[in-house]
Amino acid sequence: MLVSHAVTSSPDPHPSDARTVGAQIRRRRLQRDWKLRSLAGRAGLTVSYLSDIERDRTIPSLPALQRIAEALETNARELRDTDPYDRP
Repeated sequence: MLVSHAVTSSPDPHPSDARTVGAQIRRRRLQRDWKLRSLAGRAGLTVSYLSDIERDRTIPSLPALQRIAEALETNARELRDTDPYDRP
């Protein structure tokens, strides 16, 4: 079952950096040499939703973050240790 979510604007209009959840997900996905489609399929999410997360256009729901973390063989806490709301 693929899950799609409505896109919500990120509170920070600045480009993403290594501190964001999206950047953490993208970094870990690329370390595995996976395409967006591969991670999306493993997590049961749509490619467009995952792309929006990686580009910081939306913040993932907790269930979506947990599914992404499981697919990346990590835990949600490690992905969100760098909260997008925790910026100067």
